[in-house]
Amino acid sequence: TFGIDSNVNSATGSGSLAIPAIGTVTLGPGLTRLSDNFLAFSAGASVAHPLSTEWSFVGGARIGGRFNQGDDLKTLFDTSSLDADAGARWARDKNSVTLGVQVNSFYLDNNRFRDAAGVVGQWQHNLSDTSQISVFGQWTDLRYPTQGIRDAERSIAGVAYARSLQLAYSPVVFVSGYFGSEKEKAAGVPHLGHDPLGLRAGVQLTLQPDRLFLNGYAGYEERHYGGQEPLFGIARKDRQTDLRVGMQWRFAPGWSLNPQISYTDNRSSVTLFKYDRTVTSVSLRKDF
Repeated sequence: TFGIDSNVNSATGSGSLAIPAIGTVTLGPGLTRLSDNFLAFSAGASVAHPLSTEWSFVGGARIGGRFNQGDDLKTLFDTSSLDADAGARWARDKNSVTLGVQVNSFYLDNNRFRDAAGVVGQWQHNLSDTSQISVFGQWTDLRYPTQGIRDAERSIAGVAYARSLQLAYSPVVFVSGYFGSEKEKAAGVPHLGHDPLGLRAGVQLTLQPDRLFLNGYAGYEERHYGGQEPLFGIARKDRQTDLRVGMQWRFAPGWSLNPQISYTDNRSSVTLFKYDRTVTSVSLRKDF
């Protein structure tokens, strides 16, 4: 992938902040918006192996990295990740249930920033040949090797609906809603925990069968934090909107080109966490 990111560090665009306990302060380098070009790569493999007529083993592993092309300050926000999952799937008639475990390590500037390990479950039911509903849940233990005060337990539950419509360009649409809790482990830091609540929707259009596809995505999430921010004296509340439009061009067997543009707007009651971000990219992908 090659791309352009207007805000590689997801930081505020304001150069100064009014902090009630201190006054007006000027933000130093790295605490305000940084834009840059980037290169990224990812690779992965997945398997679904039948164990019987109803049971299958499912699993996968992935590796990826994103590297900014600017000066040393911008490369501090290079990221990479390793993740894997394994589980079992049961399927009969119109129903399937998947249970599994997931692990992930996230790196920032080549240093391990966050480890995650947890369990996930999903039930899917085919309402018809063209529609499906699913219910899902996830529990994750989050650990920050160098910032133990941020360790937390995250729980998410939700429902989703997908449908293929018999219209021009064969649209496939989905909607999903979820809620949850990210509970801090340390005592005395309730402002680090929050309760997310979100909605997602998307559509894919077939412009040329088996060759050219257009897709769009929209998401909205509210996060209510558990206590007052120490320096600002107010409880943090975020409202984040995500929009994305992309295309997939399968120009040769197993090969595709994927241009995409995405926009994120995070509105927060605490100015330090308010930001917007636009990422434009194009990816070359090979499927084996």
